[in-house]
Amino acid sequence: MTDSKLCPKCGSPLKAIETKYVPFLKREVTSYEDCKVCQQNELKEKVEKERKALFEKLIESNVGRKYFRLIFDNLEPNGETFQVAVNRARKYCEVSSTCKDKGMGIYFYGNNGSGKTTIMACMIKELIKQHYSCYIINSIELAQGMIDNTLKIDTIKNKDFLFIDDIGTEKSTKNNDTSWISEKLFEIIAYRDKEMLPTIFSSNMKISELLKNGMMKKTVERIFSLATVNLEIITKESFRLKKEIEIPF
Repeated sequence: MTDSKLCPKCGSPLKAIETKYVPFLKREVTSYEDCKVCQQNELKEKVEKERKALFEKLIESNVGRKYFRLIFDNLEPNGETFQVAVNRARKYCEVSSTCKDKGMGIYFYGNNGSGKTTIMACMIKELIKQHYSCYIINSIELAQGMIDNTLKIDTIKNKDFLFIDDIGTEKSTKNNDTSWISEKLFEIIAYRDKEMLPTIFSSNMKISELLKNGMMKKTVERIFSLATVNLEIITKESFRLKKEIEIPF
């Protein structure tokens, strides 16, 4: 009686490796290679499981769906300063353990649509893959969340890497008590500075211009302390105005 040549799990044909006579069985036994179909299916299941886990972490990190599939490798060139910023951000992720230990952050600044948020989203994806906790929030969301009491400060201020997008726009929120918002923003930034927790910022303004825009001096000083590197991004074409998808109608 010969051994089965079909995979017992999926029924696919198995390739014989060798046939040997086994004395204690008093017969020849054929050995077969592992099922390639099952291996491929297991790999697909593993990749899909990892993809779903990554997307769940991106949702937890408050990354918008439009950024889910973006990675550094598929970002289109958008000017010299943009590419410099991409390269520095990628390098930052490669040495993330050092950046975390030393509390090193980045301050991206430049015109609207220059790709600052896009770069930050790519950074978050890379850091999540390294099992770090991340969170991204723009200034208006932050201010409104504090006003509505829908955002727990302790939830975000202890993240391994915190990304504050469009800092300096928090005054745009519909609330007159800007002093209270400013103090809460200071609380978060001062805490992360004290605990050496890396924080990445983006803004349309230089750090010095935040002060001129009405941000408290003590907050600006902490941002300057947290921002180990300042990267200006100047682009001729806005990312938001690019038509990168094929319209099906």
